[in-house]
Amino acid sequence: MWHRIFLPILSLSAAMSGLAAQPAPVAAPALPTLPEFKTWYAFVQRIAKGLESGDRKFAFEMKKAHVYAKVRCNGELVGAFRSESASTSVEGEIATFNIARALGCTDLFQPATGMELRGKGLVTLTHLLKTATFPPIKEPDRAQVLAEIAGNPSLLSGVFKQALPVKAVKYYSIERASVPPNGVLNEADPIARFLKNSAPQPDMEPITPPGIQGRAPARTLARQLSNILLVDALAGQWDRYSGGNLHMLVEDGTAHLIAVDNGGAGFDGDHGNLGKFKAWVTRFDPKVVARLFALEAFLGKGGRFLAFRDEHALAQAIKIDEPEHWEVFKDRVRQVAAHVRAAGDGSFFEK
Repeated sequence: MWHRIFLPILSLSAAMSGLAAQPAPVAAPALPTLPEFKTWYAFVQRIAKGLESGDRKFAFEMKKAHVYAKVRCNGELVGAFRSESASTSVEGEIATFNIARALGCTDLFQPATGMELRGKGLVTLTHLLKTATFPPIKEPDRAQVLAEIAGNPSLLSGVFKQALPVKAVKYYSIERASVPPNGVLNEADPIARFLKNSAPQPDMEPITPPGIQGRAPARTLARQLSNILLVDALAGQWDRYSGGNLHMLVEDGTAHLIAVDNGGAGFDGDHGNLGKFKAWVTRFDPKVVARLFALEAFLGKGGRFLAFRDEHALAQAIKIDEPEHWEVFKDRVRQVAAHVRAAGDGSFFEK
């Protein structure tokens, strides 16, 4: 698993002398979380408080080609803060990562969580937004963010995304970006060709993806791609193929697919990409599909899914807050599950 947290370990102590022990509050059910992510979520809270108070350990740096800010801690890049714009759906970005957590493929998506920017941090970001130079195509995004701040100068809600521990390389081979309106999957890509159940099963022989200085077994990469596109279908991602929105991480010569930019996801419509997913992908990861079927059963009949016995609690954990958006998500779960069943028993990657 590629995820690493290169962040200061928080000093957390619950010991309080002289006080009687109190019963621990009953924790709300939560999505599966690795120990390092618990540390990361706590660190994100520290970042928000540090930015709000003007703590000099934390600083913004505007991205040159996009209307959002990188965040540094003691000079080290630790992530980025993005707010709602035509280029970024905050709900879609956060929900995508949480859907991946629910389905057991967390390592394929860049960690993202909600952040509220206040105080001195918001003042600094506003100044940077007003004075930065952006490409003309991004001026509507700048105007949208500044208008939101003007409407509520005390608070800007957004998403904080973890900085990757190693450089992500854009995997251009996966896309045909020139096909209107937003590009399509390149089905001739040497990984994508295994997404169809009519293709031979990929083996464990390492391959070198085009343009990538790293190798991995064909079966591993094809399974990763299938899982990313399945989560995309559930999250309503319409912007995966428009240009450099799927990446490879290479560590010690081993390549690993990762979806870094998920701001095109959302629950107002998917630009027809759910239908395209059904045409493109008929081979699946049995472990992820088992979670998908369990989720479908829970949403249809109740019972239990992971730690959840209540559908509303699951919606809150995934961070799909609008009831109508949750209904869209539920319908996508049903459609994708039905598509997997229709593809047949032979439509799974071998172990």
